[in-house]
Amino acid sequence: MSHGIIRQLNSLKSGEINPRADWVSKNRGILLSQIRNTVDPAVERKQPSRNVWDTMSIIFSPRLVNHALRPMVILLIVSLVGTSGWIATVDAAYEALPGDMLYTAKRAVEKTQVAVVKVIGDQKTETK
Repeated sequence: MSHGIIRQLNSLKSGEINPRADWVSKNRGILLSQIRNTVDPAVERKQPSRNVWDTMSIIFSPRLVNHALRPMVILLIVSLVGTSGWIATVDAAYEALPGDMLYTAKRAVEKTQVAVVKVIGDQKTETK
């Protein structure tokens, strides 16, 4: 009995299986109707970000939108969010004293300012 199953499985690999035409047409119809029933146009309209990229694909080439514009916009959003958080932290750490939680952030800002001034080369500002 197991030899018969092995033979059937081996025949699947070689592509000797041909389904009946009536079975294929019946199941294709069922599958297509299920697909039509699961795609709700109202759900597609609730995705404004998708509509933005589709609109940009009309104006620019889809390849440019997917490979250049989309990553640039996402990077811009991430950097804006990150920068605003950093600015809030720096502002809060401005008067931090040794032992405070934000004192490390204050020291990092001060070291960054000194490094920038050294690169610019203004000794008066560096001393200040």
